[in-house]
Amino acid sequence: MFNTSMKFKETEIKGFYESTNAQSPCYIEYIETIGWCASFEGGMGGGPAQEQYFDTAEEGIHWLECEIPHTVYLGESIIKHERINA
Repeated sequence: MFNTSMKFKETEIKGFYESTNAQSPCYIEYIETIGWCASFEGGMGGGPAQEQYFDTAEEGIHWLECEIPHTVYLGESIIKHERINA
């Protein structure tokens, strides 16, 4: 769907996508009047939910990838991405 290491599936809500390989619930949503909204629940240590707005879905997903650990599958190998901004 998006060419990123964090993967998403479309939900029943048009323009709303949920990550399938993140350790915390992550979302990317297209809002016609604003653009792309990336958000996550809890994050590392169970902190508060956060969201930010971006011009493209890929920019929002990159932000999520830096904030939330996620698993990447490369063939039979598994690579775990940890949070970059500690």
